[in-house]
Amino acid sequence: SVLNARPSDASLSDWGSSMSIEPRMELPKTLRQEYLLKDSEQLTCEMQITKQLPAPVQQEEQVGKLCFYLNQEPIAEIPVYAGSRLEAWDFPSLFFCLVKHWMMI
Repeated sequence: SVLNARPSDASLSDWGSSMSIEPRMELPKTLRQEYLLKDSEQLTCEMQITKQLPAPVQQEEQVGKLCFYLNQEPIAEIPVYAGSRLEAWDFPSLFFCLVKHWMMI
């Protein structure tokens, strides 16, 4: 989750809540390989994503990685990026939301 974040079309009800981002990743062509494993070998994958990020988060900012292991030995890593941008709450954005909310009442 992203702390102190707001979407670009935020409303007053969004203030004080944490936001989630959609992760995005691309598999590089070099990773597209086939592995013939012995019965004693083990291929594992682990996603390491930052649990809490401070706002703002830029689209395409790296937020983690996908790690591949063969018998606990790292063989490949793929970066994981934020799929969208989240702004930070600041005084002007909060004031704008307050005025917008007040005008709707």
